[in-house]
Amino acid sequence: MNVLYTKAQQNDCLVLGTDNYNEYFLGYFTKW
Repeated sequence: MNVLYTKAQQNDCLVLGTDNYNEYFLGYFTKW
């Protein structure tokens, strides 16, 4: 996840949501 936020910062982007298959399967969503 650190890589995701670093890449977003380098490209002046915003990370809106992250998840993986296990979280999706369980109905869990990470907002930040």
